[in-house]
Amino acid sequence: MTLSPIIILIGMRISAAATLAPVVDPWVPTSGIVASIAVQTLADAPVAMIQKDAVPMAAMLVERTGAPVTFFNVNTKESETFVLPYDGVLGQADKQRITHLFRCKRTGHELAPDPGLLKILARVADHYPDHILEVVSAHRHNRGTARTSKHWSAHALDLRVRGVSATNVRSFVWKMEEPIGVGYYREQQFVHVDWRAGEEKIGWDQRTEGSAYHYWPRWTGGDPHKKKTAKAKQRPSRHRALRSAQPQS
Repeated sequence: MTLSPIIILIGMRISAAATLAPVVDPWVPTSGIVASIAVQTLADAPVAMIQKDAVPMAAMLVERTGAPVTFFNVNTKESETFVLPYDGVLGQADKQRITHLFRCKRTGHELAPDPGLLKILARVADHYPDHILEVVSAHRHNRGTARTSKHWSAHALDLRVRGVSATNVRSFVWKMEEPIGVGYYREQQFVHVDWRAGEEKIGWDQRTEGSAYHYWPRWTGGDPHKKKTAKAKQRPSRHRALRSAQPQS
């Protein structure tokens, strides 16, 4: 066994974390620096040790720097397998593959998915290992899509996790402390996820295909704006509080 293929394999998986992500999210199990040290350790190890331990070590490093996942496009019937980096930054070859897989199903137009969206999908893949992620709709570039749509800018994906209920996926994604949009489409049983940097987190239901959106349904915990308004109304004014403290005749 030669060392070069092993180092190349591991290096491919950690390159984004090691070179492009100076700030690592707190939930990422390890950093690119740690992974790089492990690669160097492997390079310095005796050949006998490499033959015995290299494959488990490679698998461990892949696990820690990204989430293995297979996407299946339900429209084109294409499948692609990736290790999605936790920082959302793919290498050029993988970026081209996922851009093609996530292309507009009506026009074929391609736009690379935003790294923020890929960060969300990496966490979904990590939470549901060995489950195929079905791509219902990704980038949209057709006449009926609004320019403000997160699908238009490749910040959104409608998906199913094969073998997992849509409500389970919806609940998991909604718990993320990220600037995201989460939509639950009851009739079609898929979940919309999008990355919306600089915007507030928002959730909605669509009960039947083509019907109006119901924003802030019960599973979101309710509209946070209404809660703030209700608390403000409950707070007694300073004038009223002082008057109530005076002795009554």
